Amino acid sequence: LEEYLGLMTKLYREAAEYEKSVSYAKRWRQALEKRIPTEEGEALEKDQDRLRQSHAICMQCYRALGYLDSSYYEKALEEADAMEAVNPHDIGVLMERAQTYLDMEEYEKCLDLVKRLVQEYRVYAALATALEAYRRQWDASGVIQTGRQLIQFFPDYGDTTTVITNSTFKNLPLLTANNYIPVSVQH
Repeated sequence: LEEYLGLMTKLYREAAEYEKSVSYAKRWRQALEKRIPTEEGEALEKDQDRLRQSHAICMQCYRALGYLDSSYYEKALEEADAMEAVNPHDIGVLMERAQTYLDMEEYEKCLDLVKRLVQEYRVYAALATALEAYRRQWDASGVIQTGRQLIQFFPDYGDTTTVITNSTFKNLPLLTANNYIPVSVQH
């Protein structure tokens, strides 16, 4: 039964049927929680990992549903809390939480997590999330500084100049002599 529930959880997530995936994940979790107290050794470790997977899938599904209804973001964070209670050093949870804060437009919380990921765990890929947070805040200085760090840690990553330029300036209006009027001339 647990294997079937786990499989259905994963299949529905891959099919972008997030609510169905969450439903199966919760049933999977309940089945695992009943079984875990009677296990030990390798079987216990496997089921604890499956339990972690059920939380992670729910967190990912809630985050995806958050694009349609922002109340789901809080549910994603609740799943992250449950996972961190078991393992506070799970880098995947911290990355997903940072991304959720980014989606929620909670940029300072996002950047705090990215800073922690980089300083404590040396997860430099988290800098891409910081770059996006700075871009969304129109913080060119933050984009440039973070872009430089990304170039330092990932020198072979595409055309990094284009990445930084596009992420920083893609939403800025083009200023030309025709549409730029100095403030002192405007009435």
